[in-house]
Order: sequence, then C-alpha cells, then structure tokens
Amino acid sequence: MDEAGLMMVAAFTGGVMVAAWVALLIVALRESRVRAQATRDAEMRFERLKAEVNMAAALEIVILDVKTGGSAGLTREQRAIREAIAAQRVYFEVAHVHPDTLAVHVQ
Repeated sequence: MDEAGLMMVAAFTGGVMVAAWVALLIVALRESRVRAQATRDAEMRFERLKAEVNMAAALEIVILDVKTGGSAGLTREQRAIREAIAAQRVYFEVAHVHPDTLAVHVQ
C-alpha cells in the first residue's frame, strides 16, 4: 500500500493510535524507498566499476613492426624495445605541458 492509501486508512478508522501507527508506517516506507534507491545506485556503480576492470584486464596492446623483404631484421633500438617489453619494463605516462611557461608535469 502506498502513502495515500495509508492516509486513507487513518482517516477512515480515526483515532490517535491508528494515525500514529500510519505515520510510522509512512516514515518506514519512505526510509525503505531511500535505502532501496541507495542500494540500486551502489549496485550500478559496482557494475560500472566491474566492467571497467574487466575491460582493463582484457586489454592487450601489440607493438607491431612490419618488415618487407626476406632478410629484414631488427635494429639495435628495436631489439632494445622488444627486450624491455619482455622484461615488463614498459609503462604509460602522461606529460602535461603548460602553454605559457612550457613547464612539464609528468604523472
């Protein structure tokens, strides 16, 4: 029963005790709705976070060097890059450059 229905019950039955009981029911109903909405919001945030984590876990980055010709090998720099990747010494950075001062901030 919704709040309007509870108020009608209180109006038809009369009496202070019934009205107080109905008022308590209305407060409990409102609190229950607030808790339910908060739970739904938290579940939605959790699902979004879970999707982001799953996306990051499934993400693979491939550095591809296309060679033409039968004997094209890697240069010294390319071998060094390959070795750094194999040793997991590759990471991602963002550098912010202030346009006026050319100051660089690396995160």
